Amino acid sequence: MDAKTILGRFVRKLREEASLTQEQLAQRAGITYQYLSGLENGRENFSIDILDALGKALECPLPHLISGAFAEESMAPIPTVNKDYFRRQVPLPPKLPALPSLSPELFQSNDEALRSRTLSRPAS
Repeated sequence: MDAKTILGRFVRKLREEASLTQEQLAQRAGITYQYLSGLENGRENFSIDILDALGKALECPLPHLISGAFAEESMAPIPTVNKDYFRRQVPLPPKLPALPSLSPELFQSNDEALRSRTLSRPAS
């Protein structure tokens, strides 16, 4: 993703967090809402003066505006694990490192789901 898109998305995020419309932010920054829309969508280029004006309008100093935009971009999302895919007492395949001990609460809902499926099956 290019720099103007990263900055534009971050400006939009800050604007929405401040509950401002594009018109309100544009007026505070001294630009048109059409230009602001282009900036937020990565279609227009930022100048330092425009970034500074947007930072002041959003009460976010220019260094924080820039570093915040790129800090979010470089952070990878934290992976999550669906606990319903784990089963207790099932051995791991050979050569797979052992997992740290997991709490029994993690498996409780999976055990209940398995029991209900087993009990509700018709006899063959």
